[in-house]
Amino acid sequence: MAFRVERRWFAVACVVVAASCTRAQPAGQPITPLASMQPGWNRIPGGPRTTCALGTPYSFFVEVGDPRKVMVYFQGGGACWDATTCNVRGAHPYFKPTVGEREQPYNGGVLDRANPENPLRGYTKVYVPYCTGDVHLGARTVAFDVPATTRDSARQFVVRHNGAANAAAALDWIYSHVPSPQTIFVTGESAGSVPTPVYAAAVSKHYPRARVVQLGDASGAYVNASGVTTSWLGLPALRALNLLPRIDSATLTYPGLYRLAAQSSSRIAFAEINSADDTTQAFFLHATDPSSPAVSVLLARNYAELKGAVPAFRSYTMPGPLHTIIERREFYTTTVDGVRLRDWVDALLNGAPARDVGLSLLPTK
Repeated sequence: MAFRVERRWFAVACVVVAASCTRAQPAGQPITPLASMQPGWNRIPGGPRTTCALGTPYSFFVEVGDPRKVMVYFQGGGACWDATTCNVRGAHPYFKPTVGEREQPYNGGVLDRANPENPLRGYTKVYVPYCTGDVHLGARTVAFDVPATTRDSARQFVVRHNGAANAAAALDWIYSHVPSPQTIFVTGESAGSVPTPVYAAAVSKHYPRARVVQLGDASGAYVNASGVTTSWLGLPALRALNLLPRIDSATLTYPGLYRLAAQSSSRIAFAEINSADDTTQAFFLHATDPSSPAVSVLLARNYAELKGAVPAFRSYTMPGPLHTIIERREFYTTTVDGVRLRDWVDALLNGAPARDVGLSLLPTK
């Protein structure tokens, strides 16, 4: 089975959401109380409808803290869109295909439990690993054909773009275990940054009294999402979630996800962190469109569109090529325009005034 993906669509790495919602603990099973869970990270099996790209088991991780404060963190790890990029036996794998048996969440940045300056210290944390090549939003199993070469015979392999069901299992665990959170922080880095507006809208809908803060890290230069129907056929599923009103696959853009999520819930505080010369975003942009403008140019355009549609949107732009920062030690040391990144995120979390930082690093035209 051959599979064709629109080139520009990958500029936002295939933004789709599945309509199904999977219970991490099937109905009828007792729910493990938070108080009885182990200190540190607890590995939670995803359940029967979850899977990684190659059919291996899926799990997510939970660290118990204050049930009034919850962080949902979406891991990054590339993406794939055709027989070459989805082929994990290729010379240069494009995505992370498994959740390893010994895998643990990062231990830096906002996930550093020992740092007293961590603004997320003490939160109940749900870490959503990534292993499906679809920015946590896929809902399709695809068989790819690989032609014969001088070294190998022709073959076919299957990739399960099951990110939406995997994410739903983690969210459903939260819904079952945390009845009344006051603050929910939805964040992610790289590929895990792309779906954060959508999942912020999902948790905001489920918890109508909670304050929801969304923060994307290192995906702000992506643009066109109009290939959603031809690549992942996710439009019916996205509409079925009833989260993003008036979605139109023909005109959907990455900034449009924020606009639609904001229309879904006015209580969400939206924000992004990006590097002006992010080399990884530049790689994927040019891999799908060699004529793509520079990252800094696209950031300036997207920020302007976002501010027009979502006036409360805030951005923190750093100089240089660094890709992702919220999971790094640099989260605590980076300062731009006299504003420390750690303090900027703390202000977002607490509803304090936070301004746009680093806009002078971007072109004005």
